[in-house]
Amino acid sequence: MPNRLIDSTARAQDAVLSAVEQAQDAVVSAVETVTGLVGGFIPELPTRSFAAYIPAPREIADQTFSFATKLIDAQREYTASLLTALEPVTTKVLGSNGKSKRTAKTTAKAPVDA
Repeated sequence: MPNRLIDSTARAQDAVLSAVEQAQDAVVSAVETVTGLVGGFIPELPTRSFAAYIPAPREIADQTFSFATKLIDAQREYTASLLTALEPVTTKVLGSNGKSKRTAKTTAKAPVDA
């Protein structure tokens, strides 16, 4: 039997994600336009000796998102384990809805885009 609450939540999440993606696309487009115009007016600057010690912005972003992905995976596993541990109570309160369809040890991880 489909769960209306889960279905409604999924639709709301999809709508939020779509709105975020549209806003992000608009920002990227605006930044591309501005940097395309301004970039031609900025002269080449001399290289500074300390610049070699500063990571590229993309390296910082990649490392940060890699950590965030690992953290979310750890939280997913923790939550699955916690929910499994709670099943002796949740099955009594919620009936069969209180029991997970998979255990913490068999929880599949979502694929991670590289």
